[in-house]
Amino acid sequence: MAAQLSPAQLQALMARLNHQGGTASSPPSLDAALKLSPDQLGSAQGSSAVAQLVQALSQGFDPSPEQRRKLVSAILPAASFALDHAAPPPHLLHLCTLLKLVGRSPAGTEELARTDGLAALVRLGGLARAADLPPAGEGDSAPTPSSTRDDEQDDDDDPAAKAARALSSLEEDPLSPPEQEALRCLANTLTLHPSAREVFPDVLLAETDQHAALRGLVRLLGCKGAGFLAGRLLFLLTSRPSELVGELALEGECVLVMQQFAERYLAIYHSESHRPSLTAGTPSLDDILREHLKLAYNLMLQYSRAPPVVPEGFDKPSPSAGASAGAAASGKKRFRRPREKSGASNSSSPDLGAADDASDAGSAAAAAAASAPGAKSPRSLAQKVVDAVKGSTSTPGASSPVGSPSLGASKELGTQPAGSSSAAPAEPSKAAATEGGSSDSLSLTAAQLFLPLFRPYLILAVSLPPAVTSSSPASSSSSATSPQPIKDPSPVVRAALNTLLNFPVELEELSGWSTSWLQYVPSRISPDDGTVLRGGGIGSLGERLVELLHGVCEAYFPADRAPPSPKAYSARDRDEPRTLVPPCGPDEWIPSGEGEAAKVDEILGPVMLLLRKLSMLGEAQFVFRNVLFPPDLDRSTPIDRHPSLAGHLVRLLSSILLPNTSFGVGEFLYNLCDRSPEQLSRTIGYGNASGFLQSRGELIPPPPHEDDGGQKGPRINPITGAFDSPSSAAAADDDDEPPMSEEDKEREAERLYTLFERLQRTGVISTPANPVEQARAQGRFEETSEEREAERERVEREERELEQEVERDLREWKERRARRVES
Repeated sequence: MAAQLSPAQLQALMARLNHQGGTASSPPSLDAALKLSPDQLGSAQGSSAVAQLVQALSQGFDPSPEQRRKLVSAILPAASFALDHAAPPPHLLHLCTLLKLVGRSPAGTEELARTDGLAALVRLGGLARAADLPPAGEGDSAPTPSSTRDDEQDDDDDPAAKAARALSSLEEDPLSPPEQEALRCLANTLTLHPSAREVFPDVLLAETDQHAALRGLVRLLGCKGAGFLAGRLLFLLTSRPSELVGELALEGECVLVMQQFAERYLAIYHSESHRPSLTAGTPSLDDILREHLKLAYNLMLQYSRAPPVVPEGFDKPSPSAGASAGAAASGKKRFRRPREKSGASNSSSPDLGAADDASDAGSAAAAAAASAPGAKSPRSLAQKVVDAVKGSTSTPGASSPVGSPSLGASKELGTQPAGSSSAAPAEPSKAAATEGGSSDSLSLTAAQLFLPLFRPYLILAVSLPPAVTSSSPASSSSSATSPQPIKDPSPVVRAALNTLLNFPVELEELSGWSTSWLQYVPSRISPDDGTVLRGGGIGSLGERLVELLHGVCEAYFPADRAPPSPKAYSARDRDEPRTLVPPCGPDEWIPSGEGEAAKVDEILGPVMLLLRKLSMLGEAQFVFRNVLFPPDLDRSTPIDRHPSLAGHLVRLLSSILLPNTSFGVGEFLYNLCDRSPEQLSRTIGYGNASGFLQSRGELIPPPPHEDDGGQKGPRINPITGAFDSPSSAAAADDDDEPPMSEEDKEREAERLYTLFERLQRTGVISTPANPVEQARAQGRFEETSEEREAERERVEREERELEQEVERDLREWKERRARRVES
């Protein structure tokens, strides 16, 4: 009997038997606990039954959904009774632990996800008490928001001393054990019951004590143990747009706590003797930082989807400001500039030692000039740029100046998210139309609220090891020449890069190099005069992104090897396996149906979107173009056959299994080519660029063959982007290419048909775009049968006979005419 069952059936049978056995062998403490009233269960009278039940659940007892439902209905009021009547701490701990153990399954715990259940868990978690705790970090050891920046310039201070101060400034967990268990149960409930995330903001808003629970969560965010729970709860709270998202952003305390924690983390990381403390304990400082990064991403994303609100300190524009905003915003534009307008010559790279207008030496003068009437301060410039970019969506009537962060201002934030209430990302074709970035990016005005997080998270992204197995930061200078394969990038680095995605590319216009995309971290000193190098090049972030991109490509689809098992796209491929020659495309390497495509796309997608942002800056655009496509680029082989990073990018551009990465690669290369379809086709070849241009609706006719620079020499094939070999050039001139055989035509047609069917099933193309479907709809494509095939052969035979008869008659006529002429 057992041998005839499949593994899935055996597993289901064992689960059913285990469930029946667990129900039949319920511990006596369960019946004893359910017979008590909530008051009795919450007093010392029920302590024995509760303790035994906790022990039974810890040892593997699995209640049925109905038993869970009864337990939740009894324990929730009992725990509230125990809290109100000051029950002994062990008993309250057992009640909260029992709630946590029962709440690990969504079946039967629906009451926890309702308003009363969430309110009870918030009260048991002690969040209101945490809100009244004195502020942490009031001593001399507390770092200032700019401590990380000052530490980089202060060579007299020992990194170990900085790390010791950072460790001492971290506050210990102020939660009691029962409160910790209650908050764990609350986090499980919000995770297992998606409907609870919609109710949770209303529960916090219903409080009468000025949202004490929300302030308590923010207060716990920077603590050692409680920071993990507070970060997870705030992350779940901000998974949907709500009024509390605006309050968290406008209040500023949440952003300040995350900034200080990141700076303390970096101070500890830079000391080798204190670095092991980052991963010590459960939860560790690493775990807490990851929750902070996820929270920061959610907070910025949801705030960007809300109607814009002008932060405190921004002047409300006058009615006439909107008319002149476009001219004022375009007065200083550093985005998507051609090479001749980016301050770089055609033969040399930009001067990396040149100081920018917003350097440290000129920052004081710029601040003084900003106070003068009519000066272009960062704030006023940001407001003008926002008015010019947002247009009607950011009219002065839609946003009001905020004097003090209040709920009244934040209510406008959560009612109607901008664009749509759906949380789904925009389609690639729609996102491609917005050249300035995603519709979910923060505006310049809103980015002012989150600027304190930019530099710490940038340092995290570029300073920490790129891979999990790395023991020390990798050298950015050698990443482009000798990339190391990166199979599993660091979760902290990935989370920091994801957070940076929310900052707008126009950040350069807001505050100069103090929050620049292109700054070097740590700062680089010029060997000539000892000055700090500002801007130019691609900065540390660009180098880290190139390092990650090249390392992940070499790990998942190396250019020097071919997949051991080629994929079969047709029946003929299954019978006669194809022979692959490296380098091979990503879709050849990624196995089908194993989830690896989604994993690789999740890693490379954010990297390419950040590279796209950097490529919109004139300085970075020029450097990226020279690094990937230098003037002496080897054109002896097509670009998609190169083992270099440029070859990886072109192969990724045609990937079907990595849609987000393919879209980011296309936009990145398009920016490097000054957003010109002709230049993109000349750079990577028309055959490689045609698919991307077609998706943008900018497909152009293929260019003709042209000589290299108008001089004698090999011609550049406009389809492949490579030099034509002498043999191929002669073949093109003489038109002596052998025609395809019928077998080759049949094989190619079968491959194309299979490819179009795959594209249609995956949603890459719509049905009208399939030429097979078009031909069938227009009557030009019919299924063949033996009778139709015989009829076709008969018609062809009659036509051949008729042609032969005409030729014979013509030949006979010519012969008769020739005889008459001779006679």
